[in-house]
Amino acid sequence: NCIFSEVAAIFINAESAGITIYPNPVVDVLYIKSVGENQKAVLTIIDGSGKKLKFVNVALINNVVQQIPVNNLSRGLYNLQIETKIGTETKNFIKQ
Repeated sequence: NCIFSEVAAIFINAESAGITIYPNPVVDVLYIKSVGENQKAVLTIIDGSGKKLKFVNVALINNVVQQIPVNNLSRGLYNLQIETKIGTETKNFIKQ
């Protein structure tokens, strides 16, 4: 037996769309775009050994792009930890 149903609409919570970082790999400036509720955030750049290198306080505003200079970082793999009132999200990026 097969059961079919029709989906009339799907609603996606804008907060779940999250945060996008680009370009990846990055050379000089990392761009961060947030979709959803406007909120304050602490951005932490962490190197491959787990050392916290840079802390930046930002206001994440829906569809507004933030710029984080990374030209002083050595080449390698880094984590960008994004801490907001909703929780903490970690994104990886490569510095060229």
